[in-house]
Amino acid sequence: APAGTVANPTTATAGVTTLGGSGGYVEVDARTSTLTVNEAILTTPAAGAATAGGSVILEAAGAITLQTSGTITTTGAANTTGVGGVGGEVFVHSGATAGDITIGKNITAKGGSAGSGGTTGGNGAVVTIANDNGSILITAGAIDVSGGATGSVAAGNGGTVQLKTAGTNAAITQSGETSATAILATGATGGLLAVVSATGDVTLTNNTNDVAKVAANIATAGKFFKYTDANALAIDTVAAAGALTAPS
Repeated sequence: APAGTVANPTTATAGVTTLGGSGGYVEVDARTSTLTVNEAILTTPAAGAATAGGSVILEAAGAITLQTSGTITTTGAANTTGVGGVGGEVFVHSGATAGDITIGKNITAKGGSAGSGGTTGGNGAVVTIANDNGSILITAGAIDVSGGATGSVAAGNGGTVQLKTAGTNAAITQSGETSATAILATGATGGLLAVVSATGDVTLTNNTNDVAKVAANIATAGKFFKYTDANALAIDTVAAAGALTAPS
């Protein structure tokens, strides 16, 4: 190395950043314990092409918490000359050890914008949050899989949000009444919300939630499902979606 080169990079490294695309993914596995996300995970590509956001897998044996500055952003590339990139898929999975998944910061997996000269916005992604032994708590972060902004043709289509809990009385809850904690899947064709299975009460009653179709399966007798949406809504079939596989 040249004389005088120092080991200290002089600035701190925070969170995880990639430049997206099929190879620009993030996979983090706290195999035997808990996982806390304090700093941002970002896989949005550089603007100027229809490049997809990189996918993100977070897995832990127990509780997973997004807090402080721990956002997840997998939005597709913005493109002012063509189609926006599709959002990158997100899979958050807690295993057999009892513990909640707490969404205290935003998960944004939107399609890339085609505004300011592009054609069609990118499609929103699939976000799956699955807890094998605990609840899902949406406390201070939104889940947004909306399509990218329109250019000269159309906005992108909304994506799919899938929520699943197991274990004893494993609820799914949502705090707040603003877009800061909403489930959003807007677009040229609105997106989907599936509560694939839950063993506790489901309370998703934020007035600003905005999806086109919803479906739910409550797997324990005596437990309820409550959902509120800001716009037109259909109780319908939501096809299973997602291509990611947890590492352990």
